Amino acid sequence: MEEDIFPLARKFESEASIEEERRLFYVAVTRAQKKVYLTHARSRYRFGEVAYQNRSRFIDEIDAEFIGEEDGGAGKRANRKSKKELYYEYFEGVDYVDFSRSAINLKVGTRVMHDKFGLGKVIQAVGSGDNQKVTVAFEGNNVKQLMIKFAKLKILSN
Repeated sequence: MEEDIFPLARKFESEASIEEERRLFYVAVTRAQKKVYLTHARSRYRFGEVAYQNRSRFIDEIDAEFIGEEDGGAGKRANRKSKKELYYEYFEGVDYVDFSRSAINLKVGTRVMHDKFGLGKVIQAVGSGDNQKVTVAFEGNNVKQLMIKFAKLKILSN
């Protein structure tokens, strides 16, 4: 429930569009049997950048007697581990080896670990030695092309 998400961006809308979204919101809320949870984020990634949106104006239109606010961010975030911390914790017991660039050529299917991108699998390898370039599919379909002499990859030892 954030501006530019729900309701959609005002710069592209007419007042009639906002009214239609308001009606949709009303229908959704009134269909609830017992409780409705409306949430909004302080920040989120949109189109590769951090976006800071205000909460939806529709929340402010609800009578205060029907709203109970909770700050779910600070307490949960303090106990939440970063993706990088989770990867290291999970793969702590798995044998990874740092490799000498000239000694090992990566092959398609090799499982690798990268400090920033996490766990991945080589889907293409071109060249050999210091000049080998690999395409790696990391978690979340994050595909990167890397030159292994700069990539600082760790290889899962079989």
